[in-house]
Parts: sequence; C-alpha cells; structure tokens
Amino acid sequence: MPGERVHALVQDGYITVTFANHHYLDFARTWVYHVVQAGTTGFMVGAMDDDMLRALVGDGVNTWHMDSGNMKGDMGWGSANFHKSLSTHLTRWRLSS
Repeated sequence: MPGERVHALVQDGYITVTFANHHYLDFARTWVYHVVQAGTTGFMVGAMDDDMLRALVGDGVNTWHMDSGNMKGDMGWGSANFHKSLSTHLTRWRLSS
C-alpha cells in the first residue's frame, strides 16, 4: 500500500483500518457506514480477495489489496488461521511503513 495514499487519509494524526474477505462484505459495509456516521474520514478497508476489492472499489471505499492468496469463505474469525494471516500482514505493513 503506497504510503502517500495512507498519509492523505490521516485524520487528527490517526487512520482507522479494518480488513475482510468477500465472505465478510456485509460486515465491512456496516463498519464503513458507522465509521462515516461517527465523522471519521481517515479510514481504509483491506481487501483480502479480488471479489472484496471489486466490491469496495465499487462502493467508493478507500481500500487496498492485501494479497492474501484470495482466501475465500469464513477464515475462522479468531482462529489460528485468522491470526496467522493477520500477523503476516501487520508485520509486512509495519516493515514497509
């Protein structure tokens, strides 16, 4: 994710981030709705698969492709698989920022 894209979205020194695959599109749309209702403009949603990326871009949501191997379906929120994927992406993001 290009740093200049992130810096352009920073609001009051912060950016709020979540991520989901297409299985959780309803969650992501609801999350975006409530974040916007709260007055937050500095946010992004990481797309964990191609379908999610297309949906978020179509919705006009600030997003990026997380390149997570097009993980489809329920990845087991809170499971070992979920934490492995999360830690991989957060480590990569931290190292590249």
